[in-house]
Amino acid sequence: MPATSRDSFSATDFSNKIKKKKLQNSYIKKIKVDLKKKKKILTPIFFSKDQLLSLNLSNHAEQIFKNIQGKEQFLRIFLEAFKRSKNVDLTTFSSPNFKAFFEPNLINPVSPYTISQLRGLKIAAVDGGLGLRQYLGVQITLIKVTVVLYDFDSYDGSPSIRNFPPIYNDEYYSLFSDDLPISEKLGRTLAGLRRTLAENSMLLNFLRSESNFPDLVLLDGSLLPPPPLIYQNIPDILNQFYNACIKSYEELYEFCNEHNIVLIGSVKDSRSSMFINLFNRALPYLIAHYSSLKRLQEIPYRKHLKYFTDSEFLFKIIPPKNRSTVFCIESDITRRLNRKKSSIEKIGVFGSYVQISPYDIPVRFEFLSKNDSNYVRKRINLIANILFPISQINPQCTIPLPQIEAHIRAHLPDTEIELITNQLESQFKIKHLSSLDNSESTDFSLQFKSYYGTFLTKRHEKLDKMF
Repeated sequence: MPATSRDSFSATDFSNKIKKKKLQNSYIKKIKVDLKKKKKILTPIFFSKDQLLSLNLSNHAEQIFKNIQGKEQFLRIFLEAFKRSKNVDLTTFSSPNFKAFFEPNLINPVSPYTISQLRGLKIAAVDGGLGLRQYLGVQITLIKVTVVLYDFDSYDGSPSIRNFPPIYNDEYYSLFSDDLPISEKLGRTLAGLRRTLAENSMLLNFLRSESNFPDLVLLDGSLLPPPPLIYQNIPDILNQFYNACIKSYEELYEFCNEHNIVLIGSVKDSRSSMFINLFNRALPYLIAHYSSLKRLQEIPYRKHLKYFTDSEFLFKIIPPKNRSTVFCIESDITRRLNRKKSSIEKIGVFGSYVQISPYDIPVRFEFLSKNDSNYVRKRINLIANILFPISQINPQCTIPLPQIEAHIRAHLPDTEIELITNQLESQFKIKHLSSLDNSESTDFSLQFKSYYGTFLTKRHEKLDKMF
């Protein structure tokens, strides 16, 4: 009997099912193979010390070298495209409500002053050291803060150096003890907020005590407050210190604006990608409007740029004695400050990476300025020209000398906090023993645990000391 159309369909369908099943089986096999590969990648491989120093490290070095070669190949194409595009203007990437860049050129030269040209200038810097010890339900925080003033008052421009508080006064320290049920991470966040508040408070105390204000003031780190707290069930004390931090920044901004002091955030070790992110947003627009940049479309530039931090990217492309274009740093605090101001009075936070030496990464200098392109350019040129000669003293650590001096003064060695914690523990034990003498209770088990356990340290810390 000849096959009907239904029979032929069934046969074909069956054949297709078999093919489909084979494909599924092969796909499942492929997945299993891929999973095996992934397991091999994720599972750690163990080596002897000899193998680690020969085979394994050479493999890692080769992989790093290949990655760097790939990055540098991309950077060559990138730089070549921008060098051919003399007319590219970064400031054209803007909207009525937002302007990303305040200079047309990606790379701009610095014309540094000589040391003798700094004569008559006063530059202050603040820094804080932090000592933290976390015990069983108790946290001890010791903070040391100092302000250093470099006064370039001599004929040859060499500075006289003054400390605040004065060295003979020695009132640098702030001490906190907490018995809050908070995690280690929240405890460190609280300690960080206290240090920031201490730095800003000490700086404001110094500025208010001066009859002749400094021309420039350097904060150690960003000009922006810490980011908003995003933890769940935040203790009230964290919110209190966070709000106090924000208020201290507002007071500092307003004081410096009122007295014409140039306030600068000097960021020495940035892991930020804020510049890269802005640049990634701008590139599609720039490529569409400048034909000489079209070549960048041939390579996945977005993907490549995501593998860079600001520091690495700009270190590779900016020659020494040059800096990046000034870019806008968006911040909640500037929006708060500008609420009651007119468009002419409004201020913003801006930044530029300055490449001082070929042997160190660029420093990010952040500063306050009116939202006016000419004013912003004048301000960054002034900052870079002044700070460059006092940042290149050591080509492997290119940060301004007053900032280095403040860092050294504020350094808090372990011995200093241990003096406090040892004394505190001894006094606690004396108080505890005296309380036992006055106690009528016959149950001494809890008293013993309080006596012995309050200053217990973490196990891993004991392991390091005991074994």
